[in-house]
Amino acid sequence: MLNSKKLLYRGRFYLIEDTLHNIESTDIVLQSDNYVVTVKNPQKMYNNAVVIDTIIVSKKYDTCLLLNNQTVKQIGCIEGTVLQNTNIYLLFNSLEYYNTYSVCRSIEKIRQIIYKNTNKEWFIVRNCKSNEKHILTRSGLINYSTNSTLLKHISLHDLDYDTLWNIYFWSFIESILVEKL
Repeated sequence: MLNSKKLLYRGRFYLIEDTLHNIESTDIVLQSDNYVVTVKNPQKMYNNAVVIDTIIVSKKYDTCLLLNNQTVKQIGCIEGTVLQNTNIYLLFNSLEYYNTYSVCRSIEKIRQIIYKNTNKEWFIVRNCKSNEKHILTRSGLINYSTNSTLLKHISLHDLDYDTLWNIYFWSFIESILVEKL
């Protein structure tokens, strides 16, 4: 007679074994402490025309970025939202992985670019469930879906650079630092 621990272990073993047998050489497998995510046929996500150069997995959220030199595909959400313009994540292509110093220097350059940014469209987030658009401001999220001219009237001073950096970038940077350091 099997006890419950052995039964759970065998069940997990067969689940992992079954998953591994169904993975093709073109699939991407991401593993966390509590789950395994497989991205089936990533080339189809880019219409078979683009190769994925970099995968950055968020340390805090169940999301990842698939990057190449020209495009970004985000899988998953950050606090129920995604940046409307994911091309901002192309800044990660400027990271230099030569050594710890160069990684930290590259991250600081990205931080400076974000904080000196004047492109208001970087601050538009989309709700993953309702597709409503909002603007990240210091006073909170402002609904952008109903008034598309609102962005013109918001001052750069009112935009929330800290949230853009701390929430939408730092979780990815943490995983880069953990891998590199």
